[in-house]
Amino acid sequence: MKRSPLQLEWLSYPAASFRALPVGEDPIKPLMIKIAATVTYHLDSPHQVELTLSSQDDIDGAAYSISVEAIAAFRFDLDQARAVYHDAPANALPMVLAVNVTRIVYSAARELLATLTARAPHGSVLIDSILIGPEDVTIGSVEPQDKILSTVFGADARAPAKRSNKPRKTEGQAG
Repeated sequence: MKRSPLQLEWLSYPAASFRALPVGEDPIKPLMIKIAATVTYHLDSPHQVELTLSSQDDIDGAAYSISVEAIAAFRFDLDQARAVYHDAPANALPMVLAVNVTRIVYSAARELLATLTARAPHGSVLIDSILIGPEDVTIGSVEPQDKILSTVFGADARAPAKRSNKPRKTEGQAG
C-alpha cells in the first residue's frame, strides 16, 4: 500500500441535518442525493474543498431528507501525484486531484450521516453510491488560473482543465 499524494489537513462540517420521513411497508431504499463541489487552489498550500450533499426532494418513499456541508483543507505532493497519476497530462492534474479529494470528503460526509441517523426511526441512512467525476467538480482560485497552473502544478497554462458547475444527481444505482 502506498501513501496517497493527497492529504487532508482538517475536515469540518459547518452544517448537517436530517429529517425522518414517513415510509410505508416497502423496504427502505438507498437515498438518492445530489452534490455540489468546489475545489479552490491557492499559491500557498493548503488548498480547500467544499462539498454539499442534499437529498432529492422529489423521490417517493425516501426515509430521510438530508443536507450536509463539508469543508476540508488539503495538501498534495506534486512529484508523488505525477508518479501516481502518470496518465494525466500536467494541465489535467488539477482536475484529477480535485475529483479525488472530493471523493475522499464525500466518503467522510456519508459516514457522518450514517452516524447521525443511527438512532433515528429508520436506522442509519443508506446513501446511493455515486461516481464523482470531473463534471461534478468546479475548480476555483483566488489567484489567476495561469499562475496556479504554472506555480502549483508546473503546467502550461494555455490548456486549462475542463470545468463544470452542474450538480450531479444519482439515477438509482444501488450501493
